[in-house]
Amino acid sequence: MTTVDRWLATRPVLALVSVLLAAVVWAVVISQSDPIVHRTLSGLPVVVIGGPAGARPTPSTVTVVVQGPQSLLQTVSAAQFRVTAVDPSSRGGLAPLVLSGPGGTALVEFEPAQVRIRP
Repeated sequence: MTTVDRWLATRPVLALVSVLLAAVVWAVVISQSDPIVHRTLSGLPVVVIGGPAGARPTPSTVTVVVQGPQSLLQTVSAAQFRVTAVDPSSRGGLAPLVLSGPGGTALVEFEPAQVRIRP
């Protein structure tokens, strides 16, 4: 028996290899059982932050596409997300949008990507 064969035959090495293999199998199973999916949320109201008093966004609602684990996106509602338009004064009245929502979710896209702020 060679030195490598004897080394591989020792119990601590076999235990370590078994644990590593189990971890890899576990990670694959978990990723397949709760895949990352997309969800479209329509009609989210836009809140203006830092604009002139009484400012209104046009359009006043947007559609967002978010992504996250399937188990999370099945349980969240549109009410848990907030869309804000940041002060547009230096951008000719066009304001970029910011999405905040539950942890574990991520923004994929806004439609439209920005809104016009009217006094």
